[in-house]
Amino acid sequence: MDRQHNNGPGGNILEGQSPEGQSLEGQSLEGQGLEGQGLEENVFEGNVFVGVAHLELHLPEARSLKEKRSLTRSLVQRIRNRHQVLVTEVDHQSLHQRAGFAICGLSTDAVDLEARLQRVSRTVDETWSGHVLRWDVELIQV
Repeated sequence: MDRQHNNGPGGNILEGQSPEGQSLEGQSLEGQGLEGQGLEENVFEGNVFVGVAHLELHLPEARSLKEKRSLTRSLVQRIRNRHQVLVTEVDHQSLHQRAGFAICGLSTDAVDLEARLQRVSRTVDETWSGHVLRWDVELIQV
């Protein structure tokens, strides 16, 4: 799948093509004057960290899946808006008194990512009136 990049005054180019529109697949970039233009041979020199927090909640007052959804929706939106992370329900979808969420973030700095997920934990503690059954964080370098 080709992705477009805006390269300033030169306009848009497709990933995998030279600025002139020629395919770079299977070609070496050495000696073509393309070094330093972000078109190196799939070499990524920075570190990327993925942080995944597993949050499990108990909702004793929920009597239906609809009520569970209404109770958790505001918390999920608050976490997404405040902390720029992905939040998705990954466990206990068919149970009305339990909810399991994965909260994911990306960063080039592991300390920053861990601090962001700790801020998410504080947000949950400060705003969630139910019970937090589980909070586990895992950082992975990719």
